[in-house]
Amino acid sequence: MGLLVPASFGLVWWSAAVAGMLVAAVALGRAAWSRTPTESVFRVLLSGAFVSYAVLIGAGRAEVVAAVLGSVVLLGVGVALAVRAGARGRDVGAGSLVVGLVALGPAVWLGLLAADADVTTQVRASLLVAVVLCLVAHLIARAVPGYGFYALGVAVAVVVSAPLWSLPGSDPVVYYAAAALVLVVALMPAPTVRANGPAVVLVPAILPALALLGLTFTDVAVVVFEPWTAATDIWSDVAPVQSPVAWSSVIAIAVAGVAVALARLLTFPRPATQKATAEEAVAEKAAAAEAGRATAPRGGVLARTLAPFVALLVPLVLAAAAVPWPAMPIAALVCGLLGVTAAALTSARRISTDLAAVLCGVLAAAGAAGSLAGHGATIAAFALVVVASAVVGVAGAGAVARVTGWTAGSVALVVVAYTVGDLIDRGPAAPVSVLVAGALVVALEAVLRSRRPAEADAPFVVAHSAALIALLLADSTSWAAHVLRLWALVLVVRALRPRESRAVRSGYGLAASALTLISWWLLLWERDVETAEAYTLPAALLALAAGWLARRGRPELPSWSAYGPALAATFLPSLAVIAYSASDDPQYLRRLLLGVGALVVLLLGARARLQAPVVTGGGVLILVALHELVQFWDLVPRWVPLAVGGLLLVGIATTIEQRRRDLARLKGAITRLS
Repeated sequence: MGLLVPASFGLVWWSAAVAGMLVAAVALGRAAWSRTPTESVFRVLLSGAFVSYAVLIGAGRAEVVAAVLGSVVLLGVGVALAVRAGARGRDVGAGSLVVGLVALGPAVWLGLLAADADVTTQVRASLLVAVVLCLVAHLIARAVPGYGFYALGVAVAVVVSAPLWSLPGSDPVVYYAAAALVLVVALMPAPTVRANGPAVVLVPAILPALALLGLTFTDVAVVVFEPWTAATDIWSDVAPVQSPVAWSSVIAIAVAGVAVALARLLTFPRPATQKATAEEAVAEKAAAAEAGRATAPRGGVLARTLAPFVALLVPLVLAAAAVPWPAMPIAALVCGLLGVTAAALTSARRISTDLAAVLCGVLAAAGAAGSLAGHGATIAAFALVVVASAVVGVAGAGAVARVTGWTAGSVALVVVAYTVGDLIDRGPAAPVSVLVAGALVVALEAVLRSRRPAEADAPFVVAHSAALIALLLADSTSWAAHVLRLWALVLVVRALRPRESRAVRSGYGLAASALTLISWWLLLWERDVETAEAYTLPAALLALAAGWLARRGRPELPSWSAYGPALAATFLPSLAVIAYSASDDPQYLRRLLLGVGALVVLLLGARARLQAPVVTGGGVLILVALHELVQFWDLVPRWVPLAVGGLLLVGIATTIEQRRRDLARLKGAITRLS
C-alpha cells in the first residue's frame, strides 16, 4: 500500500524511493519484535527488498541515490540503537548497523559525484569516511559493547581495502596503503580488540602492508639492489647512474614505520605495577621467563622497531633528493653498520633484533657494493667496515657476533690495503700492501690467541688468504719469491709470541722454512739454474730439521721416519744424475762430493747410533765404489782385474769362518741402531 501512495497522489518520481525507505523502516522495526526466527527473517528480507527498491528508483540520479544511501545509514544506525530491547533486537540491530555503516562510503562518493567533484576528491573523502568509521567503532565498542565487533569488522574492511578504492584517484596509492596501516593501529586500543586479541585487526592489515611493499619495491630497489651494479665496473672512477626515487615512497615508508612502532608499543606488556593483581604480575613474569625473553624498556622496543625503517629512510631521502654519488651508498652503509653493530652489542636475543640485524646487514652490503665505483669511496666504505667490525669484535655480546666482527674487519682491511695499492700504482710492488694488511691481521690473531683463543681462527684464515692473494697478484717470478720470503719473515715473528707452545713454534718455523725454500726454487728457476743439488739440498736440510724436531718431541720415533726423507732428498737426485750422465760428461766433482758426503753421513750416523744414516751412507758409498770400479775396469789391462779377483777369492776362502762372524756382528750392530 505504501508503494502506491506516490502514484495515487501524483507525487514526484523520487517520492517512491522515500516511500520504500519508510516501509523498510517499519518492516525492520517489526522484525526486531518478532516472536519466531522465521517471522523475523521474513521481515528482514522484506525490509531489504524495499531498500533495494528505493535504490533502484533513485538510480537515475546520483543525488537521489546518495540521499537514499544516506537514509540507509541513518535507518541502520537508528534501528540498531532502537531495537536493542526487542526479542530479536541483537541480531536485527547488528545487521542494521552493518548495512548502515557500509552504506556511508557509497553515500559520500555519490554525493560528491552529484556535486561534480573530481575522482581524487571522492577518494580523499572516502579516506575521511574510513577515519569516521574507525571513530564510530571506538564509540560503539564503549557505548554498545554488543555491537562492537560488527562495527569493528566494517571499519577494518573499509580500511584494509584502501589500496583498491584509491586506485581511480590521482594521488599515489601508496599514501592510502600507509594511511590504512595507521588506521588499523588506531583501532587496536578499542575494547573489542583488547577482548579478542590484536590479531583481529593485524591479520587483515597484511593486505595494505603487501600493497605498500609492492608499490615501493622499485624505489627500495634503488637503495638495496641497484648499488650492486657498481661491482661490474670496479674503480672506474665514473659515478654510476642512480635511478630517481619518488618522495611518495619515502613518506609512505616513514608513516608505515610509525604505524609499526605504535603497534609494537600497544602490544607491549604492561608493567607489573599496572597489573590488576599481584598474581597477574607474577604470572606475566613467569610466562616471560618460560618463553626465554627478557623484559626490556619501552624505549628499547621502540628503537629496535624503528631502526630498520630509519636505516632505510636515510639513503632513500638522499636518493629522492638526487644527491650525487657516493652519498647514498655511503649513507646506506653507515646506517646498516649502525644497526648491525647495535644488534651485535645486544645481549638478549629476540626475533625483532635478529630481523633488524639481517635487514641492516643487507643495507650495509648494498652500500659497500655501491662504493666500488671509485677508489676513494671504496677506501672510505671499507674503513668504516673495519671500525664497526672492531667494535663488534671487542664488545660483541656473543661469540658468534665477535667472530663475525673479526672476520669482516680482517677482510675489509685487506680490501682497503689492496685498493690503496691499486690507487698509488706501485707497479710490481702492488702485492706488498696486501701483504702488510695480512701481517696486521696476523698480529691481531696473535693477540686473540692469548686472550680469546676461540676467536683467533677466523683472522688466521683471513691472514693467510691475504698472503695467497698477494702471491697471485705478483706479476713476476722474482716478486713472487719476494712475497714468499716476506711472509716467511712474518711467520717467524709470529712464532716468537710469548708463552707459545713448542709445537706451534715448530709449525711456524717449518712453514717459514718451506716458504723460504719455495722462494729459493723460484729464484733458481727464473735464473735458469740447472744444477739439481741447488734445488734438492735446501729441501733436504728442511726435511732434516723437521725430522730432528720430530725426534726431539718423540724420542721413540724410528730414524727412518725422522731422517729418511732428508737422506733420500740428499742422495737420490745426485745418484740419478751420475747414473744417467753421458760419457762425455764424467761428473768427477759430483762423484767425489757424493762419496765424501756419504762417508760423512755414515760416520755421523755411527756416532749418533742411528740406523738410517749408517745404512744410507754405507749403501751410497758402496754404489759410488762400484761405479768407480766399473769406470776403472776399462782403464786397466784385462788380466789385472782377473788376478785381483782370484786373489780375493783365495783370501776369502781361507778366512770364510772369520768373515761370517764379522758379518753377523755387523748385522747385529746395525740392528741395534735406532
